[in-house]
Amino acid sequence: MSKMRNKLIIALILVFSVVAFAGNSWSAVSLPTANISGDVLTTATDLSFDLYLSRTNYLDGISFAIANGPDESIINAEMVITGATRTGPLTFGNGTLEIKNPLDSFVYFSATLNNIVFEELYPGVYYLNLGLDSDNPTSLNISDVVLTSDVSHPSRFIEELQIELGTNDVLGLKLGFYISGGDITGVGTGTIFDGLLDGVNGPTNEPPIADAGVTFNQDQCLGTSCEVTLDGRGSTDLDGYEDIVSFEWYEDINNPGTLDPEELIATGDLASVSLPLGFHTITLRVVDAAGETDVTDITVVIDPAELSFIDITKATVFWNYDWIKIKGKLALPAGVSHESVNSIGSATISLSGGLGDVVSESIDFEERRNGKKWRYHSHTAGAGQLHKFKIDWYGDKFNYHKDHMRIKSHHFGDDTTTLEIEFCSKFAGPVDVTIGSVTISIDADDSVSVTGATEYDVDVNGHRTEIEVVMPFNMITDLTSFDISGTITDTVTIADYYTAAVGRFKIKAPFDSLGIDPETIDPKELTLDVRLGDEGFSGILVIDNDTWTKTNHNKWKYRAGH
Repeated sequence: MSKMRNKLIIALILVFSVVAFAGNSWSAVSLPTANISGDVLTTATDLSFDLYLSRTNYLDGISFAIANGPDESIINAEMVITGATRTGPLTFGNGTLEIKNPLDSFVYFSATLNNIVFEELYPGVYYLNLGLDSDNPTSLNISDVVLTSDVSHPSRFIEELQIELGTNDVLGLKLGFYISGGDITGVGTGTIFDGLLDGVNGPTNEPPIADAGVTFNQDQCLGTSCEVTLDGRGSTDLDGYEDIVSFEWYEDINNPGTLDPEELIATGDLASVSLPLGFHTITLRVVDAAGETDVTDITVVIDPAELSFIDITKATVFWNYDWIKIKGKLALPAGVSHESVNSIGSATISLSGGLGDVVSESIDFEERRNGKKWRYHSHTAGAGQLHKFKIDWYGDKFNYHKDHMRIKSHHFGDDTTTLEIEFCSKFAGPVDVTIGSVTISIDADDSVSVTGATEYDVDVNGHRTEIEVVMPFNMITDLTSFDISGTITDTVTIADYYTAAVGRFKIKAPFDSLGIDPETIDPKELTLDVRLGDEGFSGILVIDNDTWTKTNHNKWKYRAGH
């Protein structure tokens, strides 16, 4: 038992589904489900599984992750498949599937697994029986099902299966799952990380969402290069952060809009690279286990005196009434806070088609909220002048994730911190998060309790739970670490997951289009040049011909991620 408990628990949900034959019609029957974890083992000659049940989910919606003596003893039962002999690189003969008690080998469930065919979806990622079809009885791959429980081995899970399956002699179950790691064409071990037993064409998959950041170490920006840290840990995936299997960083030098292998500069969610002086467009591509991808760009400006990054999230050029609106984010050089910078700046916006600098103005910001908000607003701005330019410097953040749980915050006051904890259905409690005088407890059925907080709120949205906690201290300035215990164990060093503030900006300005038809402009480009402080910390970003989300005779529109 101890060996099984120490295994990495992978949220593999097997949904049992039966199809009963009646003439030429087939009908699906709703059945209870079981979460299972473990490994697929292959040799040159055969295939075997080493799995165990970690959670049962009944028809009334109740779930158990811990054995409940009089009702359920199947938790932690072994699930093994043996006797499957290799017939090809990705195919095996029939095997015997059993779910049995590890203490006395009592067999709750036995069946034959047929038609074992793997398909490689992505290097190192395989799917068993991808072609299963709920409308096609010939694609069933589990038969000869026998279900057993007794007084010494009670199992509500098995009893519900027995009730729903009845005594029909023609029964079938469908098994399919993803595995990753190892090479099943030879000797190897692959970890099962998602599966479905109901005959669909594989588990649903949510694509990843790429998010890139960059920081500099001021002391290392010497000579003609600078050491830069690329941070993709803000990327997300609704299937869990662990579902993202690849982080690739490219510097798009030769062919804008393409990612050439020779332009790959780093891999991993946190990478350090040395960049020469000048302007750099860095692209992060994330890939999940199903092969779905997402990309995002950041611009890095490296200058001996001017270090910053800038990113435009939304931009619109309104040609029908000559206005430009831009939203984005920027950062001052590493080690430079906005409190230490004089609140002056400038913005220059250039358009292609011979228009050149259509907006250019230097301004003095008005500081609000103790300098956290910089504001400029002119009611008399004419063409080429700034109407609005504002920057909010609330962007410092804490972002930690492990085993389907994310802990993050963007809100740090002088004596408060608003913390958010998120987890999905693949998360397994119980877990205690102790931060200073505050403890957040999540038990095995995902119930939440909080002590020591000023206030807290729990929001359940489908398979995702979000907890918002207001703590009576600034965790960044008052603490150096906090502890996590339970099914997740960690001592978290706060500085390792904290990113200093960035500024979110908005610009609005009128311009003179000179009556030019925007549809005749080729290429269609917008260049933004922002400079801040007496030092002129700068960031320059170009939206090029291939980047616009939409262009027509009324407007050019760009939105990140679209």
